[in-house]
Amino acid sequence: MDDDVRTELEKAAEMFAEAPKRLRAAIVSAGERGETSLEIAKTINFAYSPDYVARIIREAIGPRKPGRRAAAGD
Repeated sequence: MDDDVRTELEKAAEMFAEAPKRLRAAIVSAGERGETSLEIAKTINFAYSPDYVARIIREAIGPRKPGRRAAAGD
């Protein structure tokens, strides 16, 4: 196998393996800033369902505080 092809394949495989970890970290970060699981799921084109996104957030930072969120303009 050509070294250029090998290098390209190795890089692609490494990025593919890291992608779920990076996506989970980004989901947790958005959850910490108060984004809803539905907003996050829409943004990631439903790669994960809103329920799964909520589960990732709950496991990382715990349940949301009770009560309604502030309106977008507030």
